Amino acid sequence: MKVIAPLFSLILATAFGVSCRKKAEKSNPENLDSIPKVTLTLDQLTAKIESDPKNALYYYQRGILHYENGDQTSAIRDLTQAINLKSDYAEAYHDRGLCHFELDRPDSALADFNQAITLNEKFVEAYYNRAILYESLNLIEKALSDYNRCIQIDPTFGPAYYNRGVHLFKKDRKKACDDFKKAAKLGDKDAENAYLEHCN
Repeated sequence: MKVIAPLFSLILATAFGVSCRKKAEKSNPENLDSIPKVTLTLDQLTAKIESDPKNALYYYQRGILHYENGDQTSAIRDLTQAINLKSDYAEAYHDRGLCHFELDRPDSALADFNQAITLNEKFVEAYYNRAILYESLNLIEKALSDYNRCIQIDPTFGPAYYNRGVHLFKKDRKKACDDFKKAAKLGDKDAENAYLEHCN
């Protein structure tokens, strides 16, 4: 799984015409357990699980495939089993949180993002997605705090600069434009457009 692989998108419209791109990102296993990309089919993973029912990775990978196929309920079931087999599986908590978020279960999503962060305090994507969840609950200061943490952990994480800039725009246009410029330099097209439209 790679960084900046959008699972879903919610749009927060703002009065000044810039929208906060709120994409939940799948996490980067290189920051965690070096989990290989899912290359097996659902049937192949089911066969693997039947032959090795104590292997958390197979449940995790099948959960991801269920999610990608739009079956969040089955994804949650498999991710929960992965967690039952490997209680420190930060990646599984994070991705189960994404499923809960998409199913509009904010309390469950928040609990899973929090646990992922507890297990790995440098889990950038968990902070990012928790920030998005906080935005959906109108807890903007908490969201900004998580965007700041994302940037502190990984100064090259462009989406955090962009979303932070959107929220800063009304309060501090210069800081917002600095964030748009930074995100644009990191290859973020939305940030580049926002900078050109609002900061020149």
